Amino acid sequence: MRKILFLMALCLLLLPLAVTAQVTSVTGNATVVSPPPSVVATGTGSESIVFAEQSGVLSSSISVDASGAGSYGDFGAGSLTPGTIAAGTDVSSFYLHSWDSTDFSGTIYSGSITFATPILGVEALDASLVATNSILGVPTTTYYTTEVGQGFELFNQIDQFTISGNTLTYTDATFNASDDLRIITAAPEPSSVLMLGMGLLTLMVFNLKRLIA
Repeated sequence: MRKILFLMALCLLLLPLAVTAQVTSVTGNATVVSPPPSVVATGTGSESIVFAEQSGVLSSSISVDASGAGSYGDFGAGSLTPGTIAAGTDVSSFYLHSWDSTDFSGTIYSGSITFATPILGVEALDASLVATNSILGVPTTTYYTTEVGQGFELFNQIDQFTISGNTLTYTDATFNASDDLRIITAAPEPSSVLMLGMGLLTLMVFNLKRLIA
């Protein structure tokens, strides 16, 4: 009976993981964390935090600042490629936050984040981040509600990022404000959730039969 209860608990724990697209790896200063109480604060200047936001089907279309593969920012990188993610698209959102360091000479962050599913778009500018907080943000996390330089300054600083398939690579420097990005990815295929559920259910039934026998 204990084994059956254990497997039932395992089902409850693993199914949500299949529903939400996950960060599969990070490099550099990128650090995966649980959603924080707030991103409106100064930090140590030692890490960029990455956390999962909301997942689900968009009830209305949203505009994004970067909609395709490529490099964006200064030092030879290209211009932004504004686009739209259509209503009815099943998405998962993730937030990258580089702490506003108290070091006014500037703190440089760099790293990469690889997701389990392709990147559909990135919000990089102040106005875009504020506009999508209520749609994709974590309800228990406090975000900036006005434009205070929390996005990437792509035109006059070293801030830049690259989208390549499932991977986002970034470099940014904070001076008197944080540097944030919102990365929107495709949600996992429903079939993967179904396969996981069926596999666990089969395992439970098999062990139940052995217990009864």
